[in-house]
Amino acid sequence: MIFKYWTICFVIVGSLVVKSEAIAQVEGFPTELDEQVADILVLENGAVVELERSRVRISRYDYIVLLLDSGSCDIWIEGIGLEECSTLRGPESRYAYSVESIVIEEIFDDGEVLFAEDGRRWETYESHVTGLWILPLEVLLIEGEMLELTAGEKVAVFEF
Repeated sequence: MIFKYWTICFVIVGSLVVKSEAIAQVEGFPTELDEQVADILVLENGAVVELERSRVRISRYDYIVLLLDSGSCDIWIEGIGLEECSTLRGPESRYAYSVESIVIEEIFDDGEVLFAEDGRRWETYESHVTGLWILPLEVLLIEGEMLELTAGEKVAVFEF
């Protein structure tokens, strides 16, 4: 349950395409927001990004997912959604987790069993959350937890 201990953000490096049906596996770097100056975000792992379109004020307690791909990026902020950004400096930290983008296509047993488009399946004891998900749904699978990108819900899962 790594998400319960991370306060601010999770940086993802690789070729992850948001809202795609392709499954991508990337490395994720846990970090926190260090400073925000206008549209520039300085992260504690050394990464610096600039928001492209909007002036979003981020609380130190908002949950963030930074999606990086060859110098460009998207940033997902809890309660705000996806924002485009540019990478000014990549993360210095190499402490990483495996992160995978998957699409959940079916949910059974009132939310206890989740099926991905590639045929894999997971079980969760948090069916009070997953039973309300609207399908199809893109989630990030990170070290035994799924992060639902629309509402920011996190649930523990077990693949079987």
